[in-house]
Amino acid sequence: MKPEVTLNQALDAFDPTTADPQGRATRARSILERMEALVTSGELHRTEAGVLARYLDSTRRSSFLVALGGPEERRRWAETTFEAIRASRYTLETMLDQRVAAHPDRVMFGEAQNTGGTWTYAQVRRRIRLIAASFLGDVTGDPHPAPRRPRVAILADNSVDAACCDLACLVHDIFVAPISVHFDAVTVAALFDKLEIDRAVCDSELLYLRLLEVRKLGRARFRIYNLGEATHLAEDGDIPLAMGFSHLGQETVDELIRNRPRFSLDDDATVLFTSGSTGLPKGVVFSQFNLVSKRFARAAALPRVGDDEVFLCYLPLFHTFGRYLELLGTLFWGGTYAFAGNPSAETLIALLERVRPTALISIPLRWVQIREECLRRMDATTHPEERRRVFSETVGGRLSWGLSAAGHLDARVFHFFNDHGVRLCSGFGMTEATGGITMTPPGQYQDDSVGVPLPGVKIRLSDEGELHISGPYVARYLDDPRPAPGEEHWLATGDVFVLGEGGHLQIVDKIKDLYKNTKGQTIAPRRVEQKYADVPGIKRVFLVGDGRDHNVLLIVPDRDDEVLKKAATTGMVDGYFRQIVRAANRDLAAYERVVNFALLDRDLSLQRDELTPKGSYRRKAIEEHFQEIIGDLYRQKHVDVTVDSLTVRIPRWLIRDLGILENDIVADGSTLVNLQNRRSLTVRRGEASGRVRVGDLEYEIRTGTVDLGTFSRQPMLWAGNPSLVAFCACKDGWDLSLGEISPQIFLVRGGDPGDQPAPAPLEHLPNDPRLRCLHDVSVSIFFGPVG
Repeated sequence: MKPEVTLNQALDAFDPTTADPQGRATRARSILERMEALVTSGELHRTEAGVLARYLDSTRRSSFLVALGGPEERRRWAETTFEAIRASRYTLETMLDQRVAAHPDRVMFGEAQNTGGTWTYAQVRRRIRLIAASFLGDVTGDPHPAPRRPRVAILADNSVDAACCDLACLVHDIFVAPISVHFDAVTVAALFDKLEIDRAVCDSELLYLRLLEVRKLGRARFRIYNLGEATHLAEDGDIPLAMGFSHLGQETVDELIRNRPRFSLDDDATVLFTSGSTGLPKGVVFSQFNLVSKRFARAAALPRVGDDEVFLCYLPLFHTFGRYLELLGTLFWGGTYAFAGNPSAETLIALLERVRPTALISIPLRWVQIREECLRRMDATTHPEERRRVFSETVGGRLSWGLSAAGHLDARVFHFFNDHGVRLCSGFGMTEATGGITMTPPGQYQDDSVGVPLPGVKIRLSDEGELHISGPYVARYLDDPRPAPGEEHWLATGDVFVLGEGGHLQIVDKIKDLYKNTKGQTIAPRRVEQKYADVPGIKRVFLVGDGRDHNVLLIVPDRDDEVLKKAATTGMVDGYFRQIVRAANRDLAAYERVVNFALLDRDLSLQRDELTPKGSYRRKAIEEHFQEIIGDLYRQKHVDVTVDSLTVRIPRWLIRDLGILENDIVADGSTLVNLQNRRSLTVRRGEASGRVRVGDLEYEIRTGTVDLGTFSRQPMLWAGNPSLVAFCACKDGWDLSLGEISPQIFLVRGGDPGDQPAPAPLEHLPNDPRLRCLHDVSVSIFFGPVG
C-alpha cells in the first residue's frame, strides 16, 4: 500500500469528537509515526502535495495537538511539518485557500470600534486578489504581469486596507516592506533606494506628504497608492488604492494572479526593519519558508489555541509580533483579528469588554495597566467568587491566554493573570527569528524566566553566555549573503542568558547596545549618543531609558573646554547644554528623544568597571553607580507650571512627543510658552465661576489643575481648539475619562465669530481622517467657515 494512502487512512481514522481520549491519543501518535516514516524512508518527496497539505491542515488543530501528548511529541510533529512544507511547497496562499474552503463566512477582520465593519475570509481573499492584481498589472489593465516584479512598501497605521495590502503581497509572491510610520523622510528615502521600491502605500495626508519628500530625496521612482479618500492629493500618477483595481474585470484579475512570477520557498519575500546599534535601521529578510514554518512551530508550543480564536490587536503591523503572531497567526488558526484602532490603555480596556477576545498579545505596560484596572474594580468586594466575576467581566469573559512581548514584566503580574485563569506567558523574541525564540509553556510560568526554546529553534551559549540561535525561521540580514546549501546559519542574539531548571532560560545581561522602553519600542542608545560626539564641552554622554517611559541623558562635561570656561554662570552652562540636547532631539523619533539630563561630576571609569578596555559602556554597572541621579530624573511623571493661579500639569510623554526638554514650557502671565518653537497657549480663569480658558475655548474644571495630558488626548476637549492643537501633540483618546472636566465647551465671550484662529500644524493631529474632519468641522462651527 502506498505510504500516502496509509497517511490518508490514518488521517481519516482520527475523530476529534470521540469520547475516548486514549483512542484519540493512539490515533494521533499513529499519524505522527506514519509521517515520520515517510520522512526517514525518503518517500516524502514522492507523496502527493495534496496529501501533505491535508496533513498540515488537519494536524495543526488543537484537538490533534492536545491528543498527541507532551512537548516532545509536539516537537517531533513540528519537525515533520517543516519537511512537509518543503516537500509540498506549502505557502501562505495554500493556507488561505484552505481557510476559505473550510469557513468562507467566518469573520477574519473586524474593526473593534462601534462603527467598525467585518470582513469574512472569502471577502478578504477577494479583496487581496484585487489589490495584488493592481500591483501586478500596475493599473494598465494588461492581463499579464508587469515586466519587473513589483516591489511594494507600506507606510501606514493599522487598518483593514493596510493589512489587506500586506497580505495581497505575502500571499501572491510580491515583495513587500512595511515601514515604520515613525521613520523620517531621510530614512525612508534611504530604505526605498536600498530596496528599489516602485510602489508605495500610505493612508493619510501626512504620510503622503512624507512620501512626496522621499521622492525628492531618493533615487527610487514609485507610484503612491493612497488608502484614504484624499484624491485631491494625487500627483504624478498617484491614485487612491480602489482606483487601482476598479477597472479590472474578474477574468483579468484571475489571469494576472495565475500568470504572476512565483517565489521559491527560500526567495526573499518580505523585509522588516529593526533598530541597528548605529546608522540606518537593519533590514531582516524573510522567505515564505520562514513565515510558514514559524506558524507551525508556535502552534506546537500553544496546543490548546485555535478554536474560534479572537485576537484584540493593536501592535503595529510593521513590527514582528503584530504582523506575524497576530496577523499571520489569525490566518493560521482560522480566527478573527479585531483592530483596536486607538492603542491607548483606556480604549484597550474598554474593548476587552466589547470585543470579548480569547487572546491578547501586548507590551508589558498594558498588562500592568489591565491588572491595575482589574484590581480597582475588584476592590469593591471582598467575596472571592464576586472578585473572580468582576475580573472575568473586566477582561471580557473569554480571555484564556496571552503573551507579554518586548520587555520585562514583573512576576507579580504574570501570577495575577495565571491565578485568575488567563495563561499569560513570558517570552523572548527578535525580528530576526520571525518573532518568538522562547516562551514559558502555558500555565507553567516561572519567575524571571523567558521560557524554553520554541520547537524548531536550536540554541547554544557562547563562552560569554551569549545566546546563539538557528532553525527554519531564523532569518538573515538584508546585506548578508545567503548560507551555502547545507550550511547551518547561526545568529548571535546579543543577549546573555543562563540556562536553568527544566531548560528555562533567563536573561542576565546584554552585549548588544539596544533596549526597549515600556511601550516595547526598540532604542539604539549609541545612535542617540553619537549625536553628541565631538560637541564642544562634552566628553561623553550616556542614554538611560531601558524599561522606562522616556529617555534621560547623563552628560560628562569637559570643564577644560573653552566654551564652558567662557560661561560665566551655572545658568549659562545649563542653557548651553539645553541648546545642544534640543538640537539633537530634532533628528530623533519621538520615542528616542531626551526629556531631561544631568551633568555628572566625574567621568566614567575603567577602574570602576563602567568601561570595557576598548572604551565601550558597561551599561548595567553605569546605571547602578548613578542610580540616585537617574532616580531624581525619573522621580515625577509630570511637570507642573503655575499660570494665573492655576496648576498646568504637563506629562513627560507630552514633553517627549514635542521634542523638547521638561523646562522648555514656562509661564508668561496668563500664557504658557514653548521656549523652543515660541508657540503659546492661553490658560486663564474665565469670567464665569469654575470656567477656565485653554487656548481658544473655555471649559468647566472642578479643580484648579489643568491636565494637558487629558486635554491633548481626549477629542471631546481638543477638537475645534486650534491653539490647543498647535501647542500640543494631540491623540485619539475617546475612552479616556474626563476626570474633573465637564464635557460642555464654551466659546470665549467677546470674540468675533468670523475671526478664525490660525490652523494647527498637520503633524499635531492624529493620523485618522475622521478625527481631522471632526476638528475642521468643529473649527468651522465655532469660528466660521475655513478658508
